[in-house]
Amino acid sequence: MNSKICILIFLVAAVAIATSEKFCPPPRDPSPCNLRSKWNDCCKQSDCRSFDICCSEPCGNVCRRATDKPTTGVAFRDGDYCVEGWEE
Repeated sequence: MNSKICILIFLVAAVAIATSEKFCPPPRDPSPCNLRSKWNDCCKQSDCRSFDICCSEPCGNVCRRATDKPTTGVAFRDGDYCVEGWEE
C-alpha cells in the first residue's frame, strides 16, 4: 500500500514538472547584433536538452537554461523560419 502511494506521488510530481511553462532568461547581451549574419544553435525546442529552451537573442537562437518565471527573454517559436548555423 505504501509503495502505491509513493508511486502516485512520483507520477503527480513528474506530470507537474513536465507540464510547467518554461521561459527564456533575459538575453545575455540585449544590445542589437553587430554581425552581418546570425548563428543559430537551435531552430526548435527539441534541439535543446531537457531543462533548456531555445531562445531568440539578438545574434541568433541559443539553448538557455529555462526559468519558471516570465522575463524579458523571448522563446523561439517552433515552426518559425530558421536555419541552423549561419543565417544571413
